[in-house]
Amino acid sequence: MSSKTVQSKDKDEIGYLFTGYFSLNDCKREYNQSQVIEKLMSLPSNNKIAFNVKWIRSSLEDIVFNATVTGLGPAPMEVSLDLYAYRGFGNTTPPQLTGRGEVNNCEK
Repeated sequence: MSSKTVQSKDKDEIGYLFTGYFSLNDCKREYNQSQVIEKLMSLPSNNKIAFNVKWIRSSLEDIVFNATVTGLGPAPMEVSLDLYAYRGFGNTTPPQLTGRGEVNNCEK
């Protein structure tokens, strides 16, 4: 995910990153694709999002990874993402994502 895309505050540009279905469970609730986009749009413009990948597994169909993400909230989040990237014909367009994410470091 590009910080510049999120900083743009352009709903269409942010939404273009996601196609099909995407959801994110943040321990309290599950957000659908539209709600994830709204959350990203609500971040401050100067926010820098960074992924520190801990492990990754990929196949021809998808990519699964675990990472620490900073820039999405007051504290780093441990997340697991199962994503399928779709590029369309000819690999000439930026990848679009469909899949599911889950925050792992929920407070007990």
